[in-house]
Amino acid sequence: MVGEITGESIKSAIALKLKSSFAITNGSPPITIYPTIYKEKIVQGMKKPCFFVWVMDVSQEKLMRNNYTRDYQMNIRYHPEEKDTKTYETLSDIGNKLLDKLTLIDVPIFIGRYDSGGEPIEDKKPVRGIQMSYEIKEDVLQFYVTYSIKAKQMVDEVPDMGTLEIIQN
Repeated sequence: MVGEITGESIKSAIALKLKSSFAITNGSPPITIYPTIYKEKIVQGMKKPCFFVWVMDVSQEKLMRNNYTRDYQMNIRYHPEEKDTKTYETLSDIGNKLLDKLTLIDVPIFIGRYDSGGEPIEDKKPVRGIQMSYEIKEDVLQFYVTYSIKAKQMVDEVPDMGTLEIIQN
């Protein structure tokens, strides 16, 4: 739908932010290594270190008329390497970076047009993260953030009433 922001588009925006924020470039010629990111599915044989991005809860509050505020509560998990000798320090460092990096994400939205190749044209809407926190449980970082979106529900057009003729006898 045109201009709609969904949990899936927020997950994609978070994944792009993680990819750019935690990329490591080194060597000659320079080689960039991007983090492994999974969206909601736990897979067998997952490659660590890795991030998981989950939509935990979605709530909606009616404002006025057909306007709403929709809150997407997100969970980002980070699993460190098995051989990391400073696991707690690593997880704390990543948690602090996430507090900084996920404060603002650019969510892709479809603007209702297609390019010459038939691909949808997207714009980006900046969305601010609120209620950010993290905890470390059983050597896994659990990061929580909520993204609040203003939404307008489209109202079906009601057809105009036709004309009424009054005939007097």
